[in-house]
Amino acid sequence: MNNLYRKRRELGRDYSRIQSLDIESRFSEFFKVDSISDYCVYGGLLFDIWTETKSEKSLYETWKSFCSNKDTKTLVEFFCLPEDIKLADTDIYYPLLKEVKADRWKNEKYSYYLGTLIWKK
Repeated sequence: MNNLYRKRRELGRDYSRIQSLDIESRFSEFFKVDSISDYCVYGGLLFDIWTETKSEKSLYETWKSFCSNKDTKTLVEFFCLPEDIKLADTDIYYPLLKEVKADRWKNEKYSYYLGTLIWKK
């Protein structure tokens, strides 16, 4: 299993774990409120995408496509999610892709991308 696939699977597991949290009991206890029904709860992931190899460039293009059309099939493919995964009970997704430029060495420029996915639970 290559590192890129493994990273995508890890993100998928994080997404699934956040989805399966018992929001009502965990946050009601934490915030000392009777019910969180008057509040909005969001899930979120932050990850980086490098584009130095062909497979990384493909990953970048897939996420870029999801940012444009928010098609949940693309989300499942990107995170290598199993077919039976429960996606967020909402169609409100806030995906983002932001290029980050930096100096690696004295005169060498490089860039990578930050990907985010925020969704309303």
